[in-house]
Amino acid sequence: MEAERGVGNLDHIARLVAGVRCHLERPALFEERRAALLEERGTLEVAPHPGHEPGDVVEVTDATLGLHAEAYRVTSVELDYARQPRGKYLMRLGLGRV
Repeated sequence: MEAERGVGNLDHIARLVAGVRCHLERPALFEERRAALLEERGTLEVAPHPGHEPGDVVEVTDATLGLHAEAYRVTSVELDYARQPRGKYLMRLGLGRV
């Protein structure tokens, strides 16, 4: 069992190294993808949920905006909490391209 786990880890490391090598050989492609992932296309206010984090892919459906299961990547998470004057507990998700 331990030997199998070790082989899997080596395979995973080999894939990571190959990915890094690809980024080093084609830096322009890497920078273009990085910029696309950082670009924020909008925000979405939702009820707070501990599972939302940057990098997640969410689907948005809103008939008034003409969106039906449109996929976006979460680029940022902001929590808005206030006890007074009126209780407020909202989460704002920054959305970008997938």
